[in-house]
Amino acid sequence: MFRSVIIDAYFTRITSKMHTCVNDVTDIEVKPDGSWQKKLDDDRKSLGELGHWHLPNGTLCASVIIHY
Repeated sequence: MFRSVIIDAYFTRITSKMHTCVNDVTDIEVKPDGSWQKKLDDDRKSLGELGHWHLPNGTLCASVIIHY
């Protein structure tokens, strides 16, 4: 049985962004370099930032920064 759970900063960054989305987010894609996005089974616009690739530090990848 486990006595403690350690959650790293990478996981915390991703889950904190998932909490801000109005849609239920249950799956994300993660590339070997650590970049990530929500799996695109919904309309990308309805996902806001989560529909775009993020760097491991949580910022949007430069090639997909969108100004609303």
